[in-house]
Amino acid sequence: MALTETERKEWESRFRAEAEADDLRRQARDPSEGRRGSKRVHREEAEREAELALIKQQVREQFWKEKGYVRYKDSRGLESWVSPEEMARREASRQSRRKYAHYEAKWGTNLRQAAMFVGVMVLAVVLGLVLGRN
Repeated sequence: MALTETERKEWESRFRAEAEADDLRRQARDPSEGRRGSKRVHREEAEREAELALIKQQVREQFWKEKGYVRYKDSRGLESWVSPEEMARREASRQSRRKYAHYEAKWGTNLRQAAMFVGVMVLAVVLGLVLGRN
């Protein structure tokens, strides 16, 4: 779904505000603090970013749950949010693959081997009769 023009402008202004805040933080650092101070600043920034990432994750999770979406983890371990209809379709697809694989493992291999054996036996009998007449 494409963004409307107002939504696009809103997001642009948010991202611009974030960039300006980052720039102000960089300018606010005092280069004369020394190594110990810069490590403290880096640690504080890392803690702040971790806290912001957690808040962002919680807000996104709450948003998708409010919309009725379901968390889905694919075969690669990546998580995404899908609609309930999409989740039902994926589960049905997964179950149909499981049934086929189960059927294939239980009957398919043995059935193919039996058919091959019968085919070889029929060929041997036919060849025996053809060669026996001459």
